[in-house]
Amino acid sequence: ISGITTIQYTASDEDNRLYPPFGLGEKPISIFYSEDKENWITIVKDERNTGQFLWDSSSLTEGRYWLRILVRDQSGEIDEDISGPFTIDTIPPLFDVVALPALSRGENVKITIKASEPLLESPNVIVRQRDFSDVPLLVAGKDDLWEGVYEVRSDYDGTARISVEGKDLAGNKSITIRKGGFFNVGISPPPAPVVASPLNNEAVSAN
Repeated sequence: ISGITTIQYTASDEDNRLYPPFGLGEKPISIFYSEDKENWITIVKDERNTGQFLWDSSSLTEGRYWLRILVRDQSGEIDEDISGPFTIDTIPPLFDVVALPALSRGENVKITIKASEPLLESPNVIVRQRDFSDVPLLVAGKDDLWEGVYEVRSDYDGTARISVEGKDLAGNKSITIRKGGFFNVGISPPPAPVVASPLNNEAVSAN
């Protein structure tokens, strides 16, 4: 998880029906978090018995955590539930982009995106050849490895740029390319050379 996270919970007590003075009060819930399941830090106290709470975890360091929900009835008896472990991830992914061939003479270019961590979904990939419009590239794959094939357009020789936008499993979004991100296109031949001298039918001397 990352940033604002919704904690959902519910608690009930048969004493609210059978012996109301001993049942749950109006706000019997407290919520805590821990990195070791021993030292618990309060998130919020005195919440209603059923509902949800928006927890801002952005100030915490990356790592594994647990949540603890504690309920207290009006007689002072308590019970609790501890969540399974979950990971707080605040660092967005980085992308290494490889384009093969690095110099296209007109053949299609295979583009491979290697993310620094598994992605939540397929990344958005855009290819832009020199002086040509942006072309979305359909990529397939899973986790941290995604691939697609770009059809090279003629008449747009030069350097083509690749942009990537993706989200990790915690929802952290990134457009940062760590390595690669371009390839070159050279389809059209260079202009023919021009002979400037000697001129046509010009007489020249060997001296």
